[in-house]
Amino acid sequence: MATLFDRTGFNFTDTSGTITTLPNTAIQQLNTAPALVPNQWMKDDLINNDTSGYYKNPVANSCNIIWNTANTLVSIANNLQGISNTTPLWTTIYTTLGNIVDANTEMVQFINHTNRISGVVPITANTEAAAKPCLEQALQVGRALTYLVYQVDGREDNAPMLGSFTSILVANTISDYANTIVTYPNTVNNSISTTIDPVTSLPINTSNLTYNTVNSIVEFANTLYTLLHDRRVHDENFYTTSNELVNEAKNIRRYSNLGASESSLVDNLVGTDKLKSRIANQ
Repeated sequence: MATLFDRTGFNFTDTSGTITTLPNTAIQQLNTAPALVPNQWMKDDLINNDTSGYYKNPVANSCNIIWNTANTLVSIANNLQGISNTTPLWTTIYTTLGNIVDANTEMVQFINHTNRISGVVPITANTEAAAKPCLEQALQVGRALTYLVYQVDGREDNAPMLGSFTSILVANTISDYANTIVTYPNTVNNSISTTIDPVTSLPINTSNLTYNTVNSIVEFANTLYTLLHDRRVHDENFYTTSNELVNEAKNIRRYSNLGASESSLVDNLVGTDKLKSRIANQ
């Protein structure tokens, strides 16, 4: 039967007797130590080298559907002419959906963000990534903020804990967007007719969709873009501000327990009137 130690690849024949059975005192100490892996499934996963795959991104599937469908619509809109009063709107569709699916814009950033806060992708040593919320760090900061906000404001909900995770809290909404956008390619394709340009002999694809129909797709694209952008930026800003609040609380609490020497310095030399009045009234 495989053991955890087997994974180390230890392969040594001890001929000198250096490796010996641990003494009873050491065994007793090991028995009283807190369990590093308290559950049997954890032990089994360690033995079987199966310690990943515990998290999933709840918006990933919907985002992939939106990404693929938006790319399809971008391709259609890029090669499509509409009736005179809808042509500018086709340009808007192309531009807005292009912003969503471009490799350096919103959807990529949103997926990367939700992968981090879902725990699918761990934080890296990259400076930029380290400044953004990810599952473990955001929960740690959120836990500290929950205590702080309760003690200062009396707030009794878990918004401080979950404030960096709103992009995955809207998973159902994003799923609804995915279900809607997949209907648009058929709607557009069914409206297209192709004629041959008499001058160039090239095909011209024309859509007869009404202004209202095209405008509804534009509004959908704009609303979707705003949702992805606003939720991601909110989460990142919330995480940054939460960190700042927790650190400010750590810094300011030291004034509640000044020693005699530090009190003398504050009272007679380095303390401002603001600090001395605060301490006097605490």
